[in-house]
Amino acid sequence: MNRQHWFSLGLGWAAVLLLTWMLSARSAADALPAQTQTSTSHLTSQPLITNGSRAVREVALTFDACPAIGFDTGIVHVLTETQTPATIFLSGRWMQRHISATQLLASIPYFELGDHSWDHANFSRLSAARIAQELTRTEQLLTQLTGRTGTLFRFPYGSYSSAAIQEVYRLGLTPIQWDVVSGDPSPGRSAKSLITQVISNTRDGSIVIMHINGRGWHTAEALPTIIAKLREQGYELVTVSQLLADRAWRRHDERLNGS
Repeated sequence: MNRQHWFSLGLGWAAVLLLTWMLSARSAADALPAQTQTSTSHLTSQPLITNGSRAVREVALTFDACPAIGFDTGIVHVLTETQTPATIFLSGRWMQRHISATQLLASIPYFELGDHSWDHANFSRLSAARIAQELTRTEQLLTQLTGRTGTLFRFPYGSYSSAAIQEVYRLGLTPIQWDVVSGDPSPGRSAKSLITQVISNTRDGSIVIMHINGRGWHTAEALPTIIAKLREQGYELVTVSQLLADRAWRRHDERLNGS
């Protein structure tokens, strides 16, 4: 055979080898999807919760205990006198300075305790490592003082990033925002103004934010009327966890009924 013939045969074999390699590579790729889906499923974005079901007539009253020194016992008195469930988000530094108050809140069975970070930092600017430190340290103190384990978290200042939301979920907590702002940290807001603000903006499934660390200037004064008016309007007052459980049940029921 001449050189040209051998050259042609070489090209032929090269083409066969290339085709064989491409087919085997494609077969290997076809076998990967199930494995790839499994390994990336944890990247699915989880939501920031702002409210419960709009089809269930429930409302959650929530109270933040930021690190400032103070404890509004008047709020606790109103809630216990009216047998009103509440979700209270405690910062680590607040618990550290108010051990007896923390234990008092934990002793009331219809109070739910959540995590409000350790230092009340701006979570939109924090690294994953710092977020983990803030939440873990707070959870450890909560368990140490009360025996309870938190499942909910509220961002300080309501400030967050998409990455921060996912990191909170990764750490085993559900991030809770709100859809009704009481405005109680403002000294210029009267009790009457707080009542109007809450009642006029509350809807089915609303989460109302107030403060229990002394920054709610007229909260205890406004609270009896807020509770009474909401109940008069047919709202059941529940904890955030109950609100979320009923929302999940409602969605499940809707799927079953095809609505």
